[in-house]
Amino acid sequence: MLDALRAIGIPAPPPDRPESRTRGSRFSFSELPLGFDKNAAEVEDQLLKDTSDGTLARLSQFPAVQALRDYRKAAKAITTFVDKLPEHINSVTGKIHCSLHQCGAGSGRFSCDSPNLQQIPRERRFRACFVPSKTVAGRPGKFIIADFSQIELRIAADLACDERMIEAYRKGEDLHRLTASLILNKPPSLLSKADRQLAKAVNFGLIYGMSADRFRGYASSAYGVEMSLQEARDFHAKYFSSYPGITRWHRRQKAEQPRETRTRAGRRALFEYFAFTKSLNYPIQ
Repeated sequence: MLDALRAIGIPAPPPDRPESRTRGSRFSFSELPLGFDKNAAEVEDQLLKDTSDGTLARLSQFPAVQALRDYRKAAKAITTFVDKLPEHINSVTGKIHCSLHQCGAGSGRFSCDSPNLQQIPRERRFRACFVPSKTVAGRPGKFIIADFSQIELRIAADLACDERMIEAYRKGEDLHRLTASLILNKPPSLLSKADRQLAKAVNFGLIYGMSADRFRGYASSAYGVEMSLQEARDFHAKYFSSYPGITRWHRRQKAEQPRETRTRAGRRALFEYFAFTKSLNYPIQ
């Protein structure tokens, strides 16, 4: 990975901490290939404004940038999981017991700590480490999985009164497959797993008000889906033309600029100032 950084003249991070974001933000982009937009929003005076993964994801077509992302991912896996998780093994049970907090996040989501097992990467190579043992105290180990299928999208459909979404759920359809079919202009029978993965990024990114540029980074970092900025813009446009109820809901929130939201169950949230994305995600989450 470090060779990729050096190959186009970008200084490699210091050996002791190549994942350092402070150092990373000093990377010069003056040596990048022709065609790189020196006026891009992420760049100022030939230097990255920041090196968050969302920013780097939007520049991942450059080998050096992707190399840094890959290194950080590997470094985090080692420091967060390989080095730290064994410290949380209970001496009596021989297991890791995390703490879940029902009201841990301001939006109403659960939070987790000691350790935060919610941040285990999705990749099979990581999840395979957490497969239950064949036997636990002489009995077969099992996962207990309880999930409300696509609950966030169902709530969004209700809040937005989006008829197409509501009708799809009434028919028992998979909304991710429906979205993939609509934005890719493909019949459902021809959709692949990759198409559905793309649609998941579209659904969960755009219902919460992401711009096309931010959505592109989110799709890459959260779902491993890469796309050009123009493709992100096209998906953005197709999504909102496909779900007019969602479009009207977003416009209504922007027009009314509420500083108070409530969930369907009555949970109330107050804000000092209007924040568009919070006005969308707090009533759902």
